[in-house]
Amino acid sequence: MDKIEIKSGDILPYTNTAGKICYAKVISTRTISSGKLWFDGIDTVTNAVVFYPVKTSLSLKSYADQEKRKEAIAFAQWTLGPDCEYSATDEDQWTRGPQENITTDQLYDLYLQHLQSLTQHT
Repeated sequence: MDKIEIKSGDILPYTNTAGKICYAKVISTRTISSGKLWFDGIDTVTNAVVFYPVKTSLSLKSYADQEKRKEAIAFAQWTLGPDCEYSATDEDQWTRGPQENITTDQLYDLYLQHLQSLTQHT
């Protein structure tokens, strides 16, 4: 079996109680009595405490990356407007304005900051 390397500060996907894929920043990992590795973390948007199995989280990762891309695209169209350009040659590159480029990961970070600002005002 391959050794799973998860370190403090990693961002991992998990499903919340509503079944939505969310992301948590890993604080620590521990092996529970069944021998399975779980992580303790903090939700990146709501700051909720998370305790989740690492194996399940890693299986969510590719699906979560696809969902992350969809959310980033929707956010780009909402914030940058319908004229924002997407480079087909480099699928992680967006253009907003004449010289300003932004990656999908940077765009998703902006999206998370936007969500966090909304939760702080409620």
